[in-house]
Amino acid sequence: MGLVPVDSVVEILCGLIDEVGLSQRYLSGVTGIKRTRVQRILHADPGQRSLMTIDEVEALKAALSVDDYDIAVELEFRRRNLDNSGDIPQRKGIIKESSGDCRASSSMKWN
Repeated sequence: MGLVPVDSVVEILCGLIDEVGLSQRYLSGVTGIKRTRVQRILHADPGQRSLMTIDEVEALKAALSVDDYDIAVELEFRRRNLDNSGDIPQRKGIIKESSGDCRASSSMKWN
């Protein structure tokens, strides 16, 4: 099993934050991370972002109600060049292939 690039996890978290429409002020309040720090770690320009600590990543995942499994599934989608508008049956097949349980079907939203 290979290592997951940290940038990929940060991109997923930033994408989810944008998708849900959470403000940096809100994230600061629910995570306990200072607003200026949230601004630095979630900067729109990836080259300007500060590195996140593990505690910050965990706090953001909790605020977004995602866990390591959700991140791993999204990384697999990206590795296979699938996106949210992609072939839904193919995405469901990847989840079934990745997990022996039904957890993914209850945590992911399908149209």
